[in-house]
Amino acid sequence: MKIPSTIKKSEPPKDIVLQSEDSNPILRITLQDNTNHELEPYMKSIYFSESAYQDYYTFRALYLTGNQFFIISKLVKTAGDCIEKLLKLFLLSYNPNIDVKNFSHSLNKLRETCEGIDNYYQNPILKTFCNEYSQKIKGVNGHQIFGYSDTSVINRIEVDWLKILNLLDETYLETLIRMNNYEGLNSSDIFAIYLNRGTAISRYKEIFNDVRNIFFSKNEYIDDFYRKNKKIIEKHTIPL
Repeated sequence: MKIPSTIKKSEPPKDIVLQSEDSNPILRITLQDNTNHELEPYMKSIYFSESAYQDYYTFRALYLTGNQFFIISKLVKTAGDCIEKLLKLFLLSYNPNIDVKNFSHSLNKLRETCEGIDNYYQNPILKTFCNEYSQKIKGVNGHQIFGYSDTSVINRIEVDWLKILNLLDETYLETLIRMNNYEGLNSSDIFAIYLNRGTAISRYKEIFNDVRNIFFSKNEYIDDFYRKNKKIIEKHTIPL
């Protein structure tokens, strides 16, 4: 289905930078001018949906390695990134014109705003994670503990891997189904993968089983969630 532009006189994006002319570069990125597109609601929703999906997959892949080396630098940071994008995606589904940039990376502000729409976001575990993450994201005196692995400013840390995994599994699924008009059910491959839909098998081809294992190994939430919401999920996900 073609989605019409929400901006008048919208023009196709133009390539503005090509980094390398080598025939076999190590990295080549083509950038484009998206001035006429960045404010279009459906474009923002697509970005946050795809990015949250990738963060969710990355978190589970790292978690399943069982390597505690990743715990602060990547696991907590990736979980925070994923939750941030899910909350922004949820808000955009109810108000496509909201400027989510105003929230910056404050999970607290995002969660509180979502709570005004759906009381699911009163979840005390989600509240605790968002509060602690929001307070520590800037680190101390320029020393950032998320992403940059600067542990020199950490005096003590307590992290429950399993609680964060369960929180992310729950928040991801609950946010998708709570979006306005069930928009989230078609914005992610997660349910098509769970249901072994042909569309997902065709997309991931030979790595389909690996992808499925990463999403659903040690996932204590998915089976009950599906049973409780089976009719809605099957009606609004991509068909066979």
